[in-house]
Amino acid sequence: MTEYVRVCPKCAEFEPEYEVTCSHCGHFLGAEAVVPRPAKAPDQPAAQESKPAPPPEPASQTSEQVSGQAKATAVLYLELPNNGEVLAANSGDIIGQSHESSTAQLQIPTEIPGSQFVHRYHCRVEQSQSLNEQGNSSISWWITPLSQASQGSEFTNPTSINQQKVNPDKKVMVKDGDIISLSGIQLKVCIIE
Repeated sequence: MTEYVRVCPKCAEFEPEYEVTCSHCGHFLGAEAVVPRPAKAPDQPAAQESKPAPPPEPASQTSEQVSGQAKATAVLYLELPNNGEVLAANSGDIIGQSHESSTAQLQIPTEIPGSQFVHRYHCRVEQSQSLNEQGNSSISWWITPLSQASQGSEFTNPTSINQQKVNPDKKVMVKDGDIISLSGIQLKVCIIE
């Protein structure tokens, strides 16, 4: 019977197909393809069986090519608590409570305890891209808690990043591994570049 796995792009360890994070280095695997586990070569020692050959070095590219690739391939994922569901975010997406009147692109399911305290339009996800001095492209992801005054509410439930409260309409950069808390519901940030 064929065993299916995900290969961690960071440490090259094999993980079962149902895993979304690498047990060795903690890297997010949810966007990695599920592939059949490679057959062990007869003369390969058992200790090396879990590591595939290193990927080939990329060919040199112009900064325009790198910039275009980074823009096309960078993805921000938010891992929901308890159920392991992962939300894929695009720049401009709104995160909010799942509700029949909500048009938020990323909706927190009502099965998650505390979801009733998340606003229907809680915060916005944004992406920016810049070139450094060497001409390499760099992508940054930002979270902006939305003021609820524009929605007719007198109060705004809290948004925190790594336990630091963020004021409404203040744009804050997030990195891989950061924890965003929406009214107490914690979402783990996973960035794939």
